[in-house]
Order: sequence, then C-alpha cells, then structure tokens
Amino acid sequence: METKRRIRPELEGLRTIAAILVAIYHIWFNRVSGGVDVFFVVSGFLITTSLLSMYRKNGKVLYFSYIVKLMKRLLPTAWLISITTLIAVYTYCQCLQSNKHLTNF
Repeated sequence: METKRRIRPELEGLRTIAAILVAIYHIWFNRVSGGVDVFFVVSGFLITTSLLSMYRKNGKVLYFSYIVKLMKRLLPTAWLISITTLIAVYTYCQCLQSNKHLTNF
C-alpha cells in the first residue's frame, strides 16, 4: 500500500501566518501571544498525520527514522541562522567597540 505524499498549502499557509504573528508579537509588542496556539495546533496536526501515514505504510511508527528525517530537514536552516546571527552580533559588537572613543568626550 503506497501512500502519496500530499502538500497541504492551506495548512502550510496557516502555519506561516501563525509564525509571522508570533514574530510580530515578540518583536513589537513584547508578548508571547498572537499565533503560538495556532502554530502548535497546526504543527501537531501535521506531525500526527505524518506519523499516521508512516503507520499505514510500515505497520508501525519508526520514531528514530522520523526524527532523523526531521533533523535532516531542519538542521541546515538552523545552522545558517545561527552562523548568520553570530556574524551579525560580532559585527555589531565591533562597531560598538570602534565607536567607543566617540562617546568618551
């Protein structure tokens, strides 16, 4: 029994909107609100359907295999964001350090 993988653009779009709302609330309103619950519900739904699909295909849920596939998908982006953030912080600190003599008057 082969299950065809379907992309659900409406759910992906809803999850994207929820993530953007989370970022907006964190950055501009200093709150933890505005999309966190929607993001978790949609993500939970997508994870559950993925695990159910795996169960239908293999007759069991292969948790380790699922986590490995998830890490292969997420880690490259996480590394890119981490390295970019480190470079930006280092550059920002260097700018502050080089302009320190201007504020000593």
